[in-house]
Amino acid sequence: QQQTGYDGSGITVAVIDTGIDSLHVGLDDLDDDNSTNDPKVIAFYDAVNNPGQTNGTEVQAYDDQGHGTHCAGTVAGTGAPTYEHPGMAPQAFLVGVKVLDAGGSGSFTTVMAGMKWTTDNRHQFNIRAASMSLGGFGAIEWTSSEEDSVNRYANNMTANGITMLIAAGNTAGPGTIGTPGSAEDVITVGALDKDADNTIAEYSSEGPTEENRVKPNLAFIGSDVMSTQHNSGDGYVAFSGTSMATPGVAGTVALMLQANPDLSPFDVRNILQETATYRWCTHPLSPEQVALMGNQPCPEDLIPK
Repeated sequence: QQQTGYDGSGITVAVIDTGIDSLHVGLDDLDDDNSTNDPKVIAFYDAVNNPGQTNGTEVQAYDDQGHGTHCAGTVAGTGAPTYEHPGMAPQAFLVGVKVLDAGGSGSFTTVMAGMKWTTDNRHQFNIRAASMSLGGFGAIEWTSSEEDSVNRYANNMTANGITMLIAAGNTAGPGTIGTPGSAEDVITVGALDKDADNTIAEYSSEGPTEENRVKPNLAFIGSDVMSTQHNSGDGYVAFSGTSMATPGVAGTVALMLQANPDLSPFDVRNILQETATYRWCTHPLSPEQVALMGNQPCPEDLIPK
């Protein structure tokens, strides 16, 4: 924000997660002045506990797990009260979409309900981007008939003008990109470790996808990210994961869309990819660890770029 002069004003980002604690001082309003009525979280849909209340204003935004609040703060928290840890777009609006329960789990059906609600209400709340730090990986990929449906929903959201930022996952090994991070049109986000010279984080999932697409599309700082702590009032806490990297990119996208509202989701993805710093195809683990994982060196490593 300080480098660009943009702060996300006028752009709304949906956080599809465990919810948002809209009472946290960094997330309750835009100007941190209690005498004004300018909420930051302008809508909330609870697909877990109140799926029938769909107008976005019937349920007070809440988070009974904490993951979504942390992500929301990274997207657009003001940093109050000390302003030490502001989000990437501190004047952007947020829409909370709760699809994961108090244990941080959820079904593909509930996730899709939240995705559909976000798409249906995109114009009413000017939702231009969505941050989804969730996914399914493992046997579910090959046994669930809903897996393809979730990817189709993600692609459909992109077709409807919502830039989709989705976490790659924290499974480390090759071929471990889950659903919906494996969807063709989304921006799949891996993690960087700021304490290790911004190298790829050891846990960050690798491609290719099951259908042999190159993923993730880019990586962002994901280790030891300080952000809003749910139900703390004004506390901040450090978490690590591609879940933390994804909202960082979502906030960056809000700045991009403020600068040029005409950008399509594909414009955004192309700009992010073309302006990112190219990284060699090596894995950050030691050669012995990589050998144990069955991850072979990439021939591209020998070609200067």
